[in-house]
Amino acid sequence: EERVGARAELKADLETRRENYQQKLDERKAELSQKREDMQTRFDERKGDIKERVSAHMMAFVEKIEVRFIAAIERLESIADRIGSRAEKFEAAGADVTATEEALVEAHADLDAARVLVADLSVKAEAAISANASSSPQAAFATIRVAIGEVKEILGSVHSHLRTAVMNLKANATVEAEVETGNDNTGNTE
Repeated sequence: EERVGARAELKADLETRRENYQQKLDERKAELSQKREDMQTRFDERKGDIKERVSAHMMAFVEKIEVRFIAAIERLESIADRIGSRAEKFEAAGADVTATEEALVEAHADLDAARVLVADLSVKAEAAISANASSSPQAAFATIRVAIGEVKEILGSVHSHLRTAVMNLKANATVEAEVETGNDNTGNTE
């Protein structure tokens, strides 16, 4: 009986230890689970903060680029106006400035297109940032970069048209100078 009692006592003691161990194990698992959830929450908060900062940085970049593009458009318009003024003077003097005027018309059309694209740039940027908010900022920036590239391409086209207009004016200036001096580039004057 003593053995049975000692055995029952040992069995009860062992069962108590198992229950205590299981209880501690469950508590530890719950504690670790809570820590994991807390860490995930902090990580998600930090990730959201970083995305907000990156989005704000991209929008600031786009705004700065818009200011630069607007300044470039205004400079190119001023140059186009000066070229147009010079063309009017040449036309009044009897020179043929149709090629210059055509280049200026194309330049003005491209300037109008550039203004529209610059105005849409921030809208496109906001759409790209919000569309790619859950994914990487690189995708949003790639979209923004494409939109910026379109504006750059059009401004390059404007520049090219203005260069063409100036070259046509210079050609007219050379012809006018030869007519005024009577020089036909052969060294003979009539």
